Amino acid sequence: MDKRQQGYADMTWWDPHVENITDTETYLRRKFRQDVTDKSTGISQETMHARLAEIVAAGKDAGEPWRITKAKCFAAQILEQSIDVSPLDWFPAIAIWDRLSLPIAKITKGDRAKEVNAEMLPQGAVEEWQDGNADGRWLMWQDFDHSVPDWRVILSLGFPGMKALLSRIAGECRMQNAECRMENAQCTTHNAQCADPFYASCVIAMDAILSGIDRFIAQGKQNLAREDLATKNTKPHKESAQHAPIVVQWLHD
Repeated sequence: MDKRQQGYADMTWWDPHVENITDTETYLRRKFRQDVTDKSTGISQETMHARLAEIVAAGKDAGEPWRITKAKCFAAQILEQSIDVSPLDWFPAIAIWDRLSLPIAKITKGDRAKEVNAEMLPQGAVEEWQDGNADGRWLMWQDFDHSVPDWRVILSLGFPGMKALLSRIAGECRMQNAECRMENAQCTTHNAQCADPFYASCVIAMDAILSGIDRFIAQGKQNLAREDLATKNTKPHKESAQHAPIVVQWLHD
């Protein structure tokens, strides 16, 4: 691997790691090439890999529905990774910055994808797909993001509104399932939609998002309270620090 190829993996060969960042230009440049978070606030991207593996193993042992396990993995990333709200930037920083090594990718696009592909795709499809990639006939991969159905509705509801809606639907499903079991001892579900723990998993994810925003707000306020930040940085930097908690508070509300 030459230096240019290596750069796609670690992105440090041409722009070395900076231990103590004190200016905006360096912070913004390095934010997407190294972990710039406050390490006292949570765990690193590397440690998160093992953490998610623990959650998946525990879910399998308990016979937990996959969607619940996946939601717990998402929540762990939001709530347990280290973060920062710096006066050098308007946007919060997260430890899971390197998209080429996302901890949850091994879970969703690795082991779990193999199980789903084996069940859902026609026999031989995976082999043909991989062979085509190998010999250059095509370059294909499964893409699990960039799709947000009804995004206008989501924006109109906001995070709290989404949680309230999902919680209501999840509660209705639980009630319907309970009524069905009371009417027929042989019946385990009211209908296929409510049998699926989709809505319950969404509530777990929404709780994590709201709590994660609370983490950013608290970190921003804590940094504002530090006298050294107020004296060490220039006025534009201080304004950024003051606005960052307000912005995430608006997102939360």
